[in-house]
Amino acid sequence: MKTISHSFMTVFVLRMLLAVALLAPITVLSAPPTPERAAELFHATAAELDTGGDLFVYFEAENVFANLMAKIDEIVNIITRHEPEAKTAQDVVRRINDFLSAEGFHEFAGYGLSSKPLGDGNYLVKSFVARRPNAPAPRCWRMLGGEPRELSVLGMIPRDTAFLLSFDIRPGDFWAFVQQTVLGIAGTDAYKSMRAGLDELKRAQNVEVDALIASLSGEVAFAIQLSRDENVRIPLGKNSLEIPSPSALVTLGVKDGTLMSAFLDQVRKGTVPAKETTVEGVHVYLGPAMPDSPVPLQFAVAETDGFFLLASHPKVIVAAISAMKRGDGIKSDPAFASLMARVPRQNNGVSYVDERFNRTVVDIQVAQLREQNDDGVGAEIMGKIMGWFPMGSALSVRIMKPNGFQSQTVGPTGGKELVMAMAAMPIGMMAGIALPSFLQVRATAHEKVLINTLRIIDAAKEQWAMENNKDDGAQVTEEDIAPYLRPGSVNLPPGHTLRINPIGESPVIIKPDGTEITLP
Repeated sequence: MKTISHSFMTVFVLRMLLAVALLAPITVLSAPPTPERAAELFHATAAELDTGGDLFVYFEAENVFANLMAKIDEIVNIITRHEPEAKTAQDVVRRINDFLSAEGFHEFAGYGLSSKPLGDGNYLVKSFVARRPNAPAPRCWRMLGGEPRELSVLGMIPRDTAFLLSFDIRPGDFWAFVQQTVLGIAGTDAYKSMRAGLDELKRAQNVEVDALIASLSGEVAFAIQLSRDENVRIPLGKNSLEIPSPSALVTLGVKDGTLMSAFLDQVRKGTVPAKETTVEGVHVYLGPAMPDSPVPLQFAVAETDGFFLLASHPKVIVAAISAMKRGDGIKSDPAFASLMARVPRQNNGVSYVDERFNRTVVDIQVAQLREQNDDGVGAEIMGKIMGWFPMGSALSVRIMKPNGFQSQTVGPTGGKELVMAMAAMPIGMMAGIALPSFLQVRATAHEKVLINTLRIIDAAKEQWAMENNKDDGAQVTEEDIAPYLRPGSVNLPPGHTLRINPIGESPVIIKPDGTEITLP
């Protein structure tokens, strides 16, 4: 999983540069860096990475936005000269450029990636997004987190969590950034419309978004649990797959009871049905059970120790409360603790993917492909591709620094796997595109063979009826028409059955999934 995430980050950064360039022109090309400045930028980024490992990638990107934007601006100017109607679009593009410059996107200065083997089958993979260290930091960087610290939200995460995303953000800066994005890019009218919608929400539902966001402390976590002792069967077409029983938890750090008060207000109005119970002195509000769900599902809400909890099942709330009170959550899990010990505990976010999660996801993907194709060719191909990469657990932390932000990941994926993942991406994409077409061609050819078989059987029925003076509606058996069939001319695939039908009715082949094939 981390192999994919780090290669994806590299591709994402490159695409982000191009996308912003297409939207935000500027009129002056910046000069290329001097050798001294290039060396300065390289050493500043390299200092946040590991040299001497099995991978080191760096590219300098200072002023890359300005250079690309200037080139795009030339094109915009040409279009405007020939199409005066494009002047409005040009004004919008310039507003976008002003917004990106004011918010600090132009401070992006470079990106680096390194991998270092740790000697136990794991690697330490570091990435660094560098910026010019202006003070104070612009909002787009500032909103990503404050001073690194050991996040309290980890103490609320249940032990059987198999997938975790946790963040330390600045909600006020983030909300201001969202509003400024609407105002700066879409314009004053769009901003007024957004604020009018928020005012209407406050009037109609008594939900004040500004106050809700102001009440958040900034720590956020999303976790998926996979039970270690309970399994469920999830339907996949005509079959099913047994997986560990899943559940989910969203945790928001809160400064006060504003968010819970808003929730209880909706409960009192009947908008959200819920009944109250108590778990170790904590008030928990339960939604209705959903017995028809393939997985245990009954939403539960609670607030305790400065956190608002929303879970897919009451068991998750119980486990989260126990984790906080007894310390028996994910921080006590040996696999998580072992990886966490190898990265800085003072950080701005922790991500974790357990091996069980990786294998469960792969099992589901392979089972879905097997469901689509009876002989399992697609599942075999997907299983082979997935087997190219290690499936072990991985943990990553994000650390905000004055000159950018750093990511450190410990897991079984190293430099060779990262390069292989990047090289395999085109193969995977081609497989994703070609495999459905291949399976469809196979299915079409398979159906044509079965239709041809039906024609042979129908011809044998007609010949038998003619020689035995039988009219439409006469019953006919396989033994009756056997003398009129060449040996081996009717061989149905496994699981397929034949219904001959009376004279005058076309024969039918029934597939394993119950669908019928008839003569066109």
